[in-house]
Amino acid sequence: MARPGEITGLAFDSLTGRVAVCNRNAVVQVFVIDAHASLRNVFSVTISHHIPKSVAFVRSGHSQTVLSFGMYDGKM
Repeated sequence: MARPGEITGLAFDSLTGRVAVCNRNAVVQVFVIDAHASLRNVFSVTISHHIPKSVAFVRSGHSQTVLSFGMYDGKM
């Protein structure tokens, strides 16, 4: 995990095998779990001035989005 810290949120999308993780160091990462239970990084982002407290996957048509909810500011 990039910039390891206290994990504040996890989400799993069973249709795609993706896992989203966020932590107190403002990092949100998405991984894919393959058939051998290995993790492959899809993306990693640090969001300045945002401490994510939870993450969620959202589907809208063919689009898949990852939402991050802020701990102190309530922003997405």
